[in-house]
Amino acid sequence: MEAVTKMINIIERVAIGTTSRETAIMRLLQLDLLPNENKFKTAIIEMVRKLPRVSIAEDTNEFELSTRYIDPFLCGLFDDPDKGIFLRWTNETTLEARKHEGFSTIRPNLTISSLHGMKWKMTYGYGEAKSAAQ
Repeated sequence: MEAVTKMINIIERVAIGTTSRETAIMRLLQLDLLPNENKFKTAIIEMVRKLPRVSIAEDTNEFELSTRYIDPFLCGLFDDPDKGIFLRWTNETTLEARKHEGFSTIRPNLTISSLHGMKWKMTYGYGEAKSAAQ
């Protein structure tokens, strides 16, 4: 819990404008954390890099929602290139769904998949990105 509190304090300084994004990222990188906390830290760093300081009043379309808000956070949590695990924006019928009749309409926006050589081997999870207005 102490690690999360430290990260929140760093992020709050960025939000109120007393710390630059670059300084916040350096401070986050200096935190000595457990492996799972490090994954969360990586996700937070990507959010610090990409998010605007203020809420946007207009509705966000699905593509922007995926690329600006969701991708940086989820990639930080799930991507592990050394183990061949990647968050992928597929927006298409998955290989597993194609094997089963009646599942042809399943088109998740994202999958968490493992790479075996040059082919996708296994899917660990699926996701859908929709704005609150949809």
